[in-house]
Amino acid sequence: MTTEIELKLRLCPQNLNDQNNPLVTFLNQNAEADGEKQLNNHYFDSDDAALATAKAALRIRQKGDSFEQTLKTAGSSQGGMHQRREWNWPLAGNQLDADVLAGPEVQSFWPDGVAIDQLKPVFSTQFNRRAWRWTLDVNGKTTTAEVVIDQGNVQADAEGESKTQPLCELELELLDGDVDGLWAMAQQLSEQVPLWLSDISKAERGYQLANIGVRWAAVYPQLNEQQSLAVAVPQWLQYHLILFKRTLEKTIWDESSQAALECWQHWLALRHLPQWCGKIIKRKQTKELRNVLDQLHASLEGLSALTTAQRFFNDAEVRQRWLSQAQQLRNDKALAQAILQIGRWSYEQLPPLAQQAEAAVNISGETLSHYFHRSWKEAQQTFEGPHEHWHVNQWAELQSQVSRLQHLHALRHQLQQGEENAPYQRERRLLSDMLNGQSLIQSLIAQPELLTAEQTEQLTDELPYEFWGRWLELNSALR
Repeated sequence: MTTEIELKLRLCPQNLNDQNNPLVTFLNQNAEADGEKQLNNHYFDSDDAALATAKAALRIRQKGDSFEQTLKTAGSSQGGMHQRREWNWPLAGNQLDADVLAGPEVQSFWPDGVAIDQLKPVFSTQFNRRAWRWTLDVNGKTTTAEVVIDQGNVQADAEGESKTQPLCELELELLDGDVDGLWAMAQQLSEQVPLWLSDISKAERGYQLANIGVRWAAVYPQLNEQQSLAVAVPQWLQYHLILFKRTLEKTIWDESSQAALECWQHWLALRHLPQWCGKIIKRKQTKELRNVLDQLHASLEGLSALTTAQRFFNDAEVRQRWLSQAQQLRNDKALAQAILQIGRWSYEQLPPLAQQAEAAVNISGETLSHYFHRSWKEAQQTFEGPHEHWHVNQWAELQSQVSRLQHLHALRHQLQQGEENAPYQRERRLLSDMLNGQSLIQSLIAQPELLTAEQTEQLTDELPYEFWGRWLELNSALR
């Protein structure tokens, strides 16, 4: 058994086969080329995707005439740095070896209730892999990593139909040294072409394509009224960071407009959480995070705004503008580097912040119950201002307050251990709709070229009535 430690980054496949490609050129000049090969991989699971449910993956990989069986069990990811246990066994042919899976070491990590004899192929990946071995000195320490570029596709049969999805990613796997060297390598590579930090594995993409198994979902921090606010804040940051990066990934690569809305709302939460929570975390501790988030502000707010506008007007031209902006974002090297910087901040800063929070419990003993009721009372004052004749810009100025209401609404639901019933879902949608509309107006103020003059005029006339109707319903539901 070994422990795999790696960074995964997605990139556009254009011109990768050109020897003048800046990324390939950089690797050829600074690392030792380790060949190129075609890899064919078949992933195995039960009909109910028991391995995927346990966050494990089992595959057979064909490299030329040789075969290898690999098992990866549930691991961890912090800021995009992935760590998980891995076993590799050579095979005589393209047949699963059940005996090695039944061994005592593997069985000590094998998911409960997964019958080996029920495993069968569920999807496959085929890709060309180019590899390099790179050694880099960072602050007097030497790190050696394998760098690979995988380009091909994921293939699965779902509901009687064969489906494929393109695959193009770079992996940095630690061979010797420490993770500081991996981050430094990623930074140097990201200066060559846009490289986007990824939390979504090949296996997860395969399961999604095959439409089997439980879809990935973030779990809201498990909190209770007597817990300290100091303990909750790092957990909230971690929760929103994970969802921010994953929804951004779906926005960029899957061209999902819904993900763009969700990504922007997580951006708002991350940007304002330190302020909402007072002195629990010193501002200087999140200064780097806030500065990097600000670099992404215009692009992400613009995509959220165009999503809302497209739904409002049902206009194909607005969708084309959305796709054009998403492509610009995908090709923006500086913004990709910003996400890499956020990942590194999360990896390096969140663990000590959590430790400091534990130590601060005795200093700042405000419970979540007290925090919620104090904050909810302050937030309720927001309901006193708006009235029927407000201008659209006045509604837009409430954006941060509505984002705070969204945060407190989720916390209230957790503290009350409520069910996600119809009223709760309706309240969530109302808050989300308010934020989407406010972001649209805020974006048009900063980027008036997003829409035509006629569309902007129509929004200015009609949105205040939309805001007022939702506000009355929200006021009635949340008071």
